[in-house]
Amino acid sequence: MKRLHILFQHTKLINIALIVAATVFFALVFIGVLNAGYGSVESETSHTLDGNNLYRTVDTMYDEESEQAFYNQEDSFQQLQAYNTSLREQDTFDFYYANSQPIGILDFDGPAVFDSGYPYGEETQYWELDSGSYRLIESVQMNNTALESNRVETKSGETFHEGDYTFSTESLPVLLGNDYASYFDVGDTVIIAHFFQPMEAEVAGILEPSTTIIGSSETEYNLDRAMVLPEVLPTPAQAQALDESNEETDESIFTEITLLSGTGGMLLSEANDIDVRQGLHNAQDESGFTESTIINQDMAGVSALSRMTQQNTTLVYTVLSALLVLIGGSFFGLLLYKIKKNLDVLSMLLVYGMTKGQLIRMLLSESMFYAGIGFVVSSFIAFLFWGESLSILSIYLGVSFALGLLIFAGLAIFIRFAIQQAPLTKQIKQGGI
Repeated sequence: MKRLHILFQHTKLINIALIVAATVFFALVFIGVLNAGYGSVESETSHTLDGNNLYRTVDTMYDEESEQAFYNQEDSFQQLQAYNTSLREQDTFDFYYANSQPIGILDFDGPAVFDSGYPYGEETQYWELDSGSYRLIESVQMNNTALESNRVETKSGETFHEGDYTFSTESLPVLLGNDYASYFDVGDTVIIAHFFQPMEAEVAGILEPSTTIIGSSETEYNLDRAMVLPEVLPTPAQAQALDESNEETDESIFTEITLLSGTGGMLLSEANDIDVRQGLHNAQDESGFTESTIINQDMAGVSALSRMTQQNTTLVYTVLSALLVLIGGSFFGLLLYKIKKNLDVLSMLLVYGMTKGQLIRMLLSESMFYAGIGFVVSSFIAFLFWGESLSILSIYLGVSFALGLLIFAGLAIFIRFAIQQAPLTKQIKQGGI
């Protein structure tokens, strides 16, 4: 340690520069891990809709008056139920439903990053219901087409099964984003308020890290901090019972919102425009619900999104690679300069009995010490900003450990070569000490 202290005191600025270079190097490694985690998922997600003709279905009840006129009909719930069912059974297109909306959760004390309004700088919000105070979090309701198109997978538990898409006002299964893994386990029961309707939700699975999907409006959603619910539609018997009751209850309001929300989604098809519109007309004729239409989606926008994602990923990797080489080269260059700057001290150590092998091990220990400080500093900064994403941090630690072994091997070869080439014997003969 005394020898290392002598070397440190002799070249303080170079030592500080080595630590800074190591910190920047490992910070770039962390950025690379982030890009690999999120960028690759976004690249795959951007291809989800590419290659399909896209259409969006919307209802045409644009004001309260037209809505009221529709719901005054004796069979309004049955019409909506039949329309939604028929829309999903047409042969000319696949109905894609991935609708994002806030959902209430009871007794959840996770940090503010889980709040539905957090991305917009909003404070924590609650729904005050008779059964309690429900905190609003992010959620996405998805049907099987959207789930499979986005290749949604779980790291524990399972995704939804066919029977999970059954309508219920009491309970349903949910999938939780990866960041919820610290708070819930598969099989846990959570009390939620879905469209203001309190119900039990059983955690069926925890999603893979960085799961990203495309919503019904072509917006990308990262699901790490979201709850995913299955799209559920009432049966014809349930819709008929609500029509016959002619009474506004919590259940009827929940069913009304569920059915009306279900009319808005995307149609994915390789068929032409005429055939797709005919499919919509078939659903309208079979149900009697005609308050809907199709809007053509911008295919150019989807293709552009795919191309831009690929280009951005390539650019990021190129820049990161160049910076890593530059910073890594600077670290080795500074180390070589330090050895040359300390020739008199190193020669003195040889005079006093240290072998070249011991000298090499000492310099290697010193270099790894500086690299270790850089790693600790960059890891601390990463933890401050990404402490909730344990999966990203664990990958970063694994990559850093592997790089640490490579750096150790590289430094051992480099220092041995530098010492062998350094004119230490000449320095002694010339009285350099």
